[in-house]
Amino acid sequence: MVFLKIILYALVIYYCFVFLSRFLLRIFLKRWTSKLKKKFKTKQHVNPYKEQKKGDTVVQYKKDDNVDPGGEYIDFEDIDNE
Repeated sequence: MVFLKIILYALVIYYCFVFLSRFLLRIFLKRWTSKLKKKFKTKQHVNPYKEQKKGDTVVQYKKDDNVDPGGEYIDFEDIDNE
């Protein structure tokens, strides 16, 4: 008889968990998507260009971190033409 009560309680707890998880998961996903939307909107309005004023001219440029420094270093030697 005790074994049947344990199985019954386990089934009741399992079905309560499944029933409540539907609502909790739905609430969690709505909050998560709203946070992602806000984050996306704020990143969308950020200006990727930096401004630098020189005199009356405003220069806008986009900083590129993947700039190649210009190839390999070559060591030149002086040649005597004698």
